[in-house]
Amino acid sequence: KVVAAKPKAKKKKKVVAAAPAAEPSETATPEVPVPAETTAAAPSAQDGEAVQAIWKQVIEFEPGESELKASLKSSLERIAKTMEVYPRQKVRIMGFADSSEAGASDLAKKRAQMIQRVLVDDYHVNPDRVMVAGGKASGGHKVEISITN
Repeated sequence: KVVAAKPKAKKKKKVVAAAPAAEPSETATPEVPVPAETTAAAPSAQDGEAVQAIWKQVIEFEPGESELKASLKSSLERIAKTMEVYPRQKVRIMGFADSSEAGASDLAKKRAQMIQRVLVDDYHVNPDRVMVAGGKASGGHKVEISITN
């Protein structure tokens, strides 16, 4: 009696995509992973669902300035590429200005709008996926950029 041997099943490797890691920059703070349980959920302006940051990046501006240095645009290019890989994610931008800066509230909004403009105009991120959350006249001279659900 002849018995045929069964072929062994091949195991498939699980592939997990990850957001690209930030390269260190002189004035940009690298992305900081934000665990979901420590992120405060905020209502979404469009659909009423909770918004949670997956990770965030901080870009520092010179005091009193709202123009983005050319050397920091590479940070935004990484965000744009991440948006290509994850088509359902959104970018949330919050500008900050020190209360001692002239027109702090407006300056904070200008900083956030500058980041939005670069992502949409230079890196062709869909404007529907880029949310400017406003500006705060406290917390330094920076912009926080978060990839959200």
